[in-house]
Amino acid sequence: MDPDSLFASAKVAYDIAKGILSLKTEVERNESIAKLLETLLSVQGDALLLQKEYHALLTEKKDLEEKLKTYDRWEETKALYVLKEVAPGVFVYAYETAKNSTTPAHLICPNCYMNRKASILQVLTESVYGKTLFCPNCAMKLSIRSNNPPSESISAEAWT
Repeated sequence: MDPDSLFASAKVAYDIAKGILSLKTEVERNESIAKLLETLLSVQGDALLLQKEYHALLTEKKDLEEKLKTYDRWEETKALYVLKEVAPGVFVYAYETAKNSTTPAHLICPNCYMNRKASILQVLTESVYGKTLFCPNCAMKLSIRSNNPPSESISAEAWT
């Protein structure tokens, strides 16, 4: 609905109302009043359509603003991670521990990272030969073999 057509219809109704007083017979006045009422109903319908479109645009604007906020939040989160090769050909995103940060070192799923999510990888299995990491969000599994001989213990720092 175009606001200009709404205003044009309202002007037509105004012109009809203005002309009613100059009519001489009751029949002419009744016909003009009927035409005026018809035009006013049309104006009312157009106004309701315009109001509906306005409400839809407000909703769309709110949704876009929320998407923009989400995008901005992801950009802030994304800056906290660096791509790291934890084993030959196995890449994850590692949290860069900042000074005064209470967030522990952790790894996030590269698949989820590309989908704008920070899903922390969990240890599924662990042995002296390596670990299997699991993403609880997308179910990706990453196997990492240890470079340590079986007799050596594996420290958490070796994986981050």
